[in-house]
Amino acid sequence: MTLGGLELSMLEAREWMVFVSHAQLEAQNQCALLVRLLAEVGVDAWYDMDAERLEVCDMCRGIARSEFFLLYLTKSYFSRWFCRLEASVAMALGKQLIVVYESDPRHHGSADYVQLARHATRKYPKYLLSIICIRYIHRYL
Repeated sequence: MTLGGLELSMLEAREWMVFVSHAQLEAQNQCALLVRLLAEVGVDAWYDMDAERLEVCDMCRGIARSEFFLLYLTKSYFSRWFCRLEASVAMALGKQLIVVYESDPRHHGSADYVQLARHATRKYPKYLLSIICIRYIHRYL
């Protein structure tokens, strides 16, 4: 896959276990804590706030070099251009998806996962099937 002149493939060397994608305005603090907790149990995460460089090619390379794509779902996740870019690159590269969702309405979430997913994807329905199906698949594993 070529993106803006950057060649990305599934053959990229793995550097991180998980790429953490989130809407900074709604989930920066929660994801910083999540990344710290993951590190405590030995899980390396690519997190934009820890990146040395933060250009589109760096984010795409981070996704390509991560085993999993962790999407921290909040109400406006898919209304953010960079979030949609990251999710689209992850889908194109066939990354395994982990959805963590904000369940507190005070932090742009919902206790009802399906309601939150529908709200977040209302203007971008192509993403709805991906996040709902993954949630149900993992629920029964």
